[in-house]
Amino acid sequence: QDQAACMFDAAAVTAQSLGRDALCAVFAALPLHEQCRMRTVCSEWGAASSHLLGGLAALHLHRYTALTDAGLLSLLRHAPRVAEVNLSGCSRITDRGVRALAGCAMLEQLNLSCLPHVAAASIVAVCEHAPIASLDLGGCVQVSELELRTLFSDYLELDDDEDGLSKVQG
Repeated sequence: QDQAACMFDAAAVTAQSLGRDALCAVFAALPLHEQCRMRTVCSEWGAASSHLLGGLAALHLHRYTALTDAGLLSLLRHAPRVAEVNLSGCSRITDRGVRALAGCAMLEQLNLSCLPHVAAASIVAVCEHAPIASLDLGGCVQVSELELRTLFSDYLELDDDEDGLSKVQG
């Protein structure tokens, strides 16, 4: 009899019957990029994913190499309260994706290290529109040392290493 009480009709369980709160609880256990994939399954899953993203203060996408500019723009549309973004190693992100970060009115911490397709102009656009307090640009090969020293000196610490060469910290 106890066994019968624990049995349920799995076919009767739908996204609608679970509701947004239950779906959010399930999605919260998934990595962020998986949460984003789930939003495309059906409208109920999309609503639950949007609800979760809307409350995010941080987007940690470090080394998520499948992330494109379009994917980042979609994430940012649904995460208006984001204050911290880590795109380090997201090698498909370009200036277009970085410029979209300028719309993040609460963005204080930004890690753009090791983004080979990002130039100084797009980073300047973000710094002019968001309250950036911490900026990491290590390994951004399209940003020259002169640009680091002149455009981003307020955000970065530049130190000399043991060879007397400048390195970026921050």
